[in-house]
Amino acid sequence: MTAQQIIEAVGNRKRGTSARIIVNREAKIYKKLAGEAGEIRKRSVYNLQLASYGNRAPVKQAVEAGEREAPQLPVWVEKTEQFGPVNFWIGKNGQVYLALPTFGDKSKAIVQWTRDGKKVNKMEIARFLTAAETPAILTAEEMAERGQVGFNAIKLENIERIR
Repeated sequence: MTAQQIIEAVGNRKRGTSARIIVNREAKIYKKLAGEAGEIRKRSVYNLQLASYGNRAPVKQAVEAGEREAPQLPVWVEKTEQFGPVNFWIGKNGQVYLALPTFGDKSKAIVQWTRDGKKVNKMEIARFLTAAETPAILTAEEMAERGQVGFNAIKLENIERIR
C-alpha cells in the first residue's frame, strides 16, 4: 500500500482506536540456505492501535515512575511524519514504514507461511528461518511489567490491507 492509501483507510479515525492489518513479506532466511529454501513468505494479520507508543498506559506509567527512559526513535529513522493518528517513519535507507503499537499479544496474531506459493507449517521451514523469525514472544502482561507494549514498524510495500 502507499502512504496515501493508508491515510485514506484510517487517517480520519480517532487516536486510540484500532485497525486490523494484513502484512505479507519475505521471510528472513539464512543466506547460505536461500537456494534450497525457495521463496518463503510470512503473512500476518493483527491489530494495531492508532496511537503513539509513548502514550500507551504501560509505557507512560513506567516513564512517569522513573522505571524507564522515554521512548526514542531508532537510530535508523531519519524523520517522522504524522497524518491524524497515523505515524510514518522514513528510514535513512529511504524506506517508509507504518509505525504503530499493537493491541494484545503478538503471539495471538494469525500467521500463514508459504513456500514457493504453497501453504506450509512453520516446522517444515524452521531450519531456513533466522532467529529474527523465531523470537521469544512476551505476552502483553509481561511487556506491561517491563513498561513496554507491542510495536511494529512495517514497510509500506509489505502491507496488503488495513481497515
